[in-house]
Amino acid sequence: MALAGFVANGGQGIAALTLVIIPTETVPAGFTATAIGLATLVGEIVGGTLAPAISGAIADRYGLGASLWIAAGGAFVVFLVGVFMKETAPARSNDILHVD
Repeated sequence: MALAGFVANGGQGIAALTLVIIPTETVPAGFTATAIGLATLVGEIVGGTLAPAISGAIADRYGLGASLWIAAGGAFVVFLVGVFMKETAPARSNDILHVD
């Protein structure tokens, strides 16, 4: 049961990365709050509104197991994006790796 809980909640750590750090480092300083708000808005609309509606419609047609496969597929896509994500501030990563 602990393994299932870890797997189910393990991907939530990437939310801070995708919703705050990446938008902050991508836009000019004056648009930081707007970028974070826009990323959160899109996440809420897709994750909180569209995904349950689509998943429910598919569950009505193919059974409740289909909803779980959709959630597992979404988690896998987020995992792959996180694994292959590049550093957006390469100067900082060079400073961290360079030890005097």
